[in-house]
Amino acid sequence: MEVSTTKIILASGSPRRKELLSDLGYQFDIIIPNLDESLLPRENPSEHVLILS
Repeated sequence: MEVSTTKIILASGSPRRKELLSDLGYQFDIIIPNLDESLLPRENPSEHVLILS
């Protein structure tokens, strides 16, 4: 299987995501964002996801 040479940044501290990418042979950097992703009262979940992306 050919692995891409594109630089990948994993913006997650998830051990499972790290494991999956490693098992597939990808090399990547992990940068965990310092961001509160909590949904605020009365905030629309769909809009919240767009803002976070």
